[in-house]
Amino acid sequence: MENKTLIVTDIARSKEEHIGYDSAFNGLPLYSFKFLNGKECPNSLYGYEIEEVNFKMKTFQLTENIQAVADYGKTRNGFKHEATILKNGSEVGFAKVNYLNRTWEAYEYQTAIKKLLIIQLFQQKKKRN
Repeated sequence: MENKTLIVTDIARSKEEHIGYDSAFNGLPLYSFKFLNGKECPNSLYGYEIEEVNFKMKTFQLTENIQAVADYGKTRNGFKHEATILKNGSEVGFAKVNYLNRTWEAYEYQTAIKKLLIIQLFQQKKKRN
């Protein structure tokens, strides 16, 4: 699962909460995941097995079957916001915005999601013509 984006779907701290929980871990969180495409990940991981957890990822439900998933990452000179649009769990678009210092957005990932939606609108318009 290295270099895969995982979305936490459940956190268990006992055998009652997850059938595979090992009581020897005495309350250590066991995370269940799904992949970015919506498919369930077959493996669960204990907290100590996770090298890097990105708690900055957010999902925005746009319609019943369309959602935007926005993420944060570091760059050589600053940071980036990336946004992916999913339709029925499948990726249909992507946008990235790089920042050197900080952002003054009204809400987190505003610029990346706006760019993503503009790209999608232009692609749809292009298909119609």
